[in-house]
Amino acid sequence: MNGFFKKIGMGLAKTRDAIVQGLKTIFTGKAVNDEALERLSEVLIGADMGVAVTDRLIAFLRKSIEKREIADFGDLKEKLKQEIKALLNVVSSDK
Repeated sequence: MNGFFKKIGMGLAKTRDAIVQGLKTIFTGKAVNDEALERLSEVLIGADMGVAVTDRLIAFLRKSIEKREIADFGDLKEKLKQEIKALLNVVSSDK
């Protein structure tokens, strides 16, 4: 069993590292625009977040931009963290 959990831990570390590296390249851009959201989508899918979760996150961010809740990449990063936490809370409460 120990090997099983080690593999899961390694997989989660890979996902985390992929997200962090991808976000670093996105958040160094100058404008929060469709190109930045497209790159974010690619990073999230590449980090094994899944298409459905990625689509939900990007839709949430687009709505936040339309409502003028996101003005810069700092705002985008905070909103992304907020929604990921909300999704994780939903998953953990379903158990």
